[in-house]
Amino acid sequence: MLLFRLPPPLIFLLTAGAMSLVTDLCPGAALPLPLHASWSLAAGCGVISLVLSGWASWSFHRAGTTVDPRHPEQTHTLITHGVYRLSRNPMYLALLLLLLGWSLILANGLALLGLPLCFWYLDRFQVRTEEQQLQQRFTVDYHAYQRRVRRWL
Repeated sequence: MLLFRLPPPLIFLLTAGAMSLVTDLCPGAALPLPLHASWSLAAGCGVISLVLSGWASWSFHRAGTTVDPRHPEQTHTLITHGVYRLSRNPMYLALLLLLLGWSLILANGLALLGLPLCFWYLDRFQVRTEEQQLQQRFTVDYHAYQRRVRRWL
């Protein structure tokens, strides 16, 4: 088992909740975004997020391996096809896109800080730990994959 880590969806929910709280506590930081524009952009972020996460999850399901990063011992296959040809972390990108959409709906400058904070946390405590596990498990293949595909985009 890895060091104590929260499930990525919980990280998303905690960040989204904190962004909402900041919006409620600091209404003076509201951004002057037209309602129709912010909702349209947020919907676009949501659609792209669903496509990314669905495509990534389908790749894992098809390969018969786990999507749960907290259990690397259940990882049987290194996924390098589909959306994983574009990014090594499309599921995390999908979560960040949802947060971007949420921040557009909230339209609060301070709430926007949730996005880089969540990115930093995911990159530092989730992704790097997962990469270490994948390097140990798939050594040569994972190193080749790292050289071909960027961590984020």
